[in-house]
Amino acid sequence: DDDDDDDDDDDDDNDDDNKENPSGAGGADDKSEVKGSEGEGAEGGAEDAGRKYRQVYVGGVPFYVTEDEIKAAFEEQSLSVEAIDCMTFPDSGRFRGIAIVTFATAAAADSALAWDGTEWDGKFLVARKYAPKAVVPKEVKAPMADTQKVEGQRVAFVANLNWDVTEETLRGSLLGCEVKEVRMGTDKESGEFRGYAHVEFVADEDLEQAVSLNGKNLFGRGMKITYATARKVKREREDGNDAKGGGR
Repeated sequence: DDDDDDDDDDDDDNDDDNKENPSGAGGADDKSEVKGSEGEGAEGGAEDAGRKYRQVYVGGVPFYVTEDEIKAAFEEQSLSVEAIDCMTFPDSGRFRGIAIVTFATAAAADSALAWDGTEWDGKFLVARKYAPKAVVPKEVKAPMADTQKVEGQRVAFVANLNWDVTEETLRGSLLGCEVKEVRMGTDKESGEFRGYAHVEFVADEDLEQAVSLNGKNLFGRGMKITYATARKVKREREDGNDAKGGGR
């Protein structure tokens, strides 16, 4: 009788293993049955779920860039794009600098995340896995907040400017700051303003005051003011050294 009980226990264990690790024809039948019970709705849901993993939120794109240019930029890096949804301002219809990019594969979408923080004509891109609209605005400021001050430099990067802003109006908006030089970001071919500028100040305290004005409204847009990146400062120093013929 004890042996019979042991055999029964073994059978129970085998049954448990089969439930936890289905395989063979039985496992396939189970999957087919589930799919069939859900019908076409299940297939549609699976397709939508798969699409989610191929979508990337891309912000900080220059306002004058077109959908075709965004697609071309990614495909130049062998990241095949299936679709692009460019967000626009409801009143003017102008591009907001935000696009939801659907890639052909999840692998391409993952690779596109490496573009986060990349500079495109003076603007810093934000590349994140696509999230609900309520989350998107919180991510736009991330690259600006992460920029660290470079010792010895007195240059601020000012972005998200209205295209009607001029050097004179920008200088006037930087209250309490003594400005040494303003370099407005313009298109090399057309000369049109691109919505950003580099501002050099006379003293460190002027730079700090300017950074404290981050978010200040100018012509209906909140200015994004941060320290100029180390890479830009290095290039400026190298150019200066070349002009002087040496130096540190």
